[in-house]
Amino acid sequence: RLSLNSCYLPRLPSTFGSLTNLRTLELNRSHVEELPSSVGGLIALRELEANGNRLSDLHVGFGALASLRRCELKANHFKAIPQCVGALVDLEELTLNENGLEVLPGFLAAFAKLRRLDLNGNALVELPAAIAVGLSSLRSLDVRGTAIRTLLEPLHNHARLGLLSVLPSRLCSP
Repeated sequence: RLSLNSCYLPRLPSTFGSLTNLRTLELNRSHVEELPSSVGGLIALRELEANGNRLSDLHVGFGALASLRRCELKANHFKAIPQCVGALVDLEELTLNENGLEVLPGFLAAFAKLRRLDLNGNALVELPAAIAVGLSSLRSLDVRGTAIRTLLEPLHNHARLGLLSVLPSRLCSP
């Protein structure tokens, strides 16, 4: 476990990826602007917290984090979920609150193991049907503070969904 919370680290060293046995990385409120391309070398990483930084994109190497199960990227500067995240199909928890996201990529439908998806405080206006159907293990979905107005039928009948947080969004039934 490596905790670098509340440090001033706009850029991490390029050799950062050599920490091949690292399982948990905490970079909360550390002014991180980008993760180095070597981040894909963190092959044992299971948990990443990089909340409250200045990240707006992720290097393609991020997609090599096949062991990653929990990824928290709350309160950064993402306008879209980076394409490399699509390779992380074994994710179980994904937190992207307060990033200004406007649309969700179709690749999220392949995240069959995802149990928790937190999207509150983004500029989302819809939850694509393919994503709602593909997230078969989803137990918690938080879309509070978004502009999502319609709750899709696949979510109405979602067998495992135990917690759906929508208020104070402007949600309407279909």
